[in-house]
Amino acid sequence: MASVYTARAAIIRKIPVSLHLLPTYVPMVEFFLWAVASGLLLGFCLAVGHPLTLAWLMLPLLCVSTLLLAYGLGLLLAALSLFAPDLRPASALSIQLVFWLTPIVYLADILPPWLAGLMRYHPVYWTIAPAQHIVLHGRVGSLQPVLWQLMVAVLLIGVAAWVVRRLEKDIRDLL
Repeated sequence: MASVYTARAAIIRKIPVSLHLLPTYVPMVEFFLWAVASGLLLGFCLAVGHPLTLAWLMLPLLCVSTLLLAYGLGLLLAALSLFAPDLRPASALSIQLVFWLTPIVYLADILPPWLAGLMRYHPVYWTIAPAQHIVLHGRVGSLQPVLWQLMVAVLLIGVAAWVVRRLEKDIRDLL
């Protein structure tokens, strides 16, 4: 999402589109893809006899929380990357690193204790752990980390919106 303004420069030049709303297509598409993948996971779980509980209804909330965090970060990077072009490749590399440091396809239990302790500072892990708990155990664990992530996401979106608002004229001039 860091290159959304440069990728959509022709639209921004021709149509008076809001720079805050233009990037929202990215999380919308990602939520749709997540819903399709979740439907396939649900079908697979039903096919193999994995028990489904009402706790599974919390999964969309966890996804939305993570999407809000990603939207705020992406909006901020999109605005700043126009002024610092090296930020785009650095953010892509950083996102890959954060992805592989997030226990998504592995459980945090297999990590050394010193590294597992650092996971409580990992904002993406704050929703991955409850999602894993729901899928594996069928019940909702602590939602406090999700609330922390929502607070960080709202703060990040606020900061990103402020930056975009302050730099909007310069962004349009650069494109």
